[in-house]
Amino acid sequence: MIYFLGQFNYNISNNNFIYFNIINQLPVFLIGMGDFFLKRQLTFQINWKLNFLFFVFFMILAIYLGYSGVDYYFSFIPLISSLSFVFLIELFQKFDFLNQKILIRIGQVSFSMYLIHFIFAQTITGFLATRVVFINGTISLLIFYLFSVLITFGFSLLSERYIEKPSVKYGKKIIQKLDHRFTAPAITQNRKIN
Repeated sequence: MIYFLGQFNYNISNNNFIYFNIINQLPVFLIGMGDFFLKRQLTFQINWKLNFLFFVFFMILAIYLGYSGVDYYFSFIPLISSLSFVFLIELFQKFDFLNQKILIRIGQVSFSMYLIHFIFAQTITGFLATRVVFINGTISLLIFYLFSVLITFGFSLLSERYIEKPSVKYGKKIIQKLDHRFTAPAITQNRKIN
């Protein structure tokens, strides 16, 4: 479908409806679920060198698609990136030295980061990018990427502490009250019958 929309000059780019549409994002979930179930069925493991090569190949392909200038290519980035991450996860599972505390902590607050990263990745970084000029584009990209990740991580730690954890705790209390409310009458009715 996305290919055909691209043929009719429908703009498929970051942050538009077609890019975020479930049809475009569904392969990411399917690859994640497929990887999970496949690992439970397979008895062999891919050599770490092949894992690394596949990771690099899919990562470069995703970057190429992003910069190719062909609108409908952009819609394949979630699919290709998810394939890249499957092999990256394999590398992290094979080598303990890759599992640094900071990366583990980022993983623990990744949902909060996902929810708020656009504020820093697009709005603030975009604002700064038009006013701060570095020597070349690659250096600028790395600096703004690190800035975006670090500031998103910092705010996610605050979000986890002051919003996410209290909300989960409050939600559990509500569920317990509702659970008690709906199960208590059934228990008393059973006692009356007996």
